[in-house]
Amino acid sequence: MPERRLKEARYFLEQMKKPEIQADRLVFTYNLNAFLGASRSVMQYLYKRAGRVGKPEWYAQLAEKSVWCRRFRNIRNMIVHEGPFQPDATHQITLQGDETDQVGVMKKCLQVIGGEVVDELQSYSVEYHMTVEEEQLPVLDCCEAYVGELAENIEKAEDKGIIPDFGDIEL
Repeated sequence: MPERRLKEARYFLEQMKKPEIQADRLVFTYNLNAFLGASRSVMQYLYKRAGRVGKPEWYAQLAEKSVWCRRFRNIRNMIVHEGPFQPDATHQITLQGDETDQVGVMKKCLQVIGGEVVDELQSYSVEYHMTVEEEQLPVLDCCEAYVGELAENIEKAEDKGIIPDFGDIEL
């Protein structure tokens, strides 16, 4: 059922929103790659169901119109065939004190990024980006848009009789 895989994708998206997950690039990447696998399987399921009920052209039209699905399909194919997807990251670090030693400041920043405790740390945040059609966009915003599009595609499949509509039944 695509609803279960969409629910799984939403779970990983919610994990990626947590500051403690974002602070650890490796853990963030694990969750992102799990999100990509779960979310991609929604469209794969719709593809198989459309073929089984004799409506492959419906799926072809849906896939063509689904901008985020097309973008994420390419990323998911890359992780399967080439390795984990590594998003770019922008780190914002504020240190307390009057540090004039630029090398010392850089070392402390690298310690923060690496997960070490630095007494002078006042604040730290990170935002992950991905290149979409040669534009850097926030990963979480892209994932949100993708999940929204997947939910719409499931609804369209139910409306066309491609998949059964279970209404409010928890799957």
